[in-house]
Amino acid sequence: MIKERGRLLTAVLLGAWCLVFAVQAGAQTGGPHLFVFNMGSEDVTIIDPATNQVVGTRPVGFKVKWLADHMQSFDGTLLWTYGLRTEKIGAAEVLKVDAIAFDPATGQVTHRLAVGKFPCDLHLSPDGRLAYFPERDQDTVSALNVTARQVVNRVNFPKGSKPHMLRASPDGKYVWVQNAVANTNEILDGHTLEVVNVQPVGKHPTTNAWTLDGRYSWVLHEGDNHVIVMEAHPPFRQLKRIEVGPSPLNVSFRPDGKYAYVTVGGLNAVAVIDTATMTVETMLPAGRTPSGMVLLNVRPRL
Repeated sequence: MIKERGRLLTAVLLGAWCLVFAVQAGAQTGGPHLFVFNMGSEDVTIIDPATNQVVGTRPVGFKVKWLADHMQSFDGTLLWTYGLRTEKIGAAEVLKVDAIAFDPATGQVTHRLAVGKFPCDLHLSPDGRLAYFPERDQDTVSALNVTARQVVNRVNFPKGSKPHMLRASPDGKYVWVQNAVANTNEILDGHTLEVVNVQPVGKHPTTNAWTLDGRYSWVLHEGDNHVIVMEAHPPFRQLKRIEVGPSPLNVSFRPDGKYAYVTVGGLNAVAVIDTATMTVETMLPAGRTPSGMVLLNVRPRL
């Protein structure tokens, strides 16, 4: 079973890189276009943000879940993420998870760093110096110095809270952590990792993203029907709950900031939200269980 998962992960990573290069090689200049990755149907729905119309769907043959515009993982040289591997312990093969650095120029993993149990997300500070990651299965959040390749800070969360997603704010002052067990959004100081704010949100919060002007943060929930719009700075007030349908997983913003796009996994759709009124303007059809989503400045050939 573990070997099969390892082979699946390898296939996913290789498939992801093939797709990126295929899109770039086959694309004309222009754009941008929104690429919505559908986990259930293993394909990608392409949306033209200029018209808010679906322009096509193409198969990709693998699952992409947490790909998003607001994920900062490239420090200009290396792509930082996490990887699964198996380790022989006695007669058993045990699943291990490492923080890894990937060189996209050579296609090689350059560093493998042992960290805490199950670091299921990773996000760089705006200056690329620190990598933050939640260690889900030991209820901690850590900061890694990417130059020294060392964990430089670690804080404990309540036992059993299992923090599993986080994002560093654009100004580097805060790290927002989604606690899917307690159904809270917890904001940490970006330097000390001390908790500065905790608020109840919806069921099973999964990620957050900042608006392009940096004023607001949108919190999404895999187990609920709404997106919460919050202030990005103290006192971090919750301003609006936008009902979009079951399992909103990711959000992307049009470059002019006029529209937000939210993948709604339970409806196999993308909600187009007017950011001025914070209301759903229309729903666009997608594949089965849309999740990962990224805005690329390319015009795909369909």
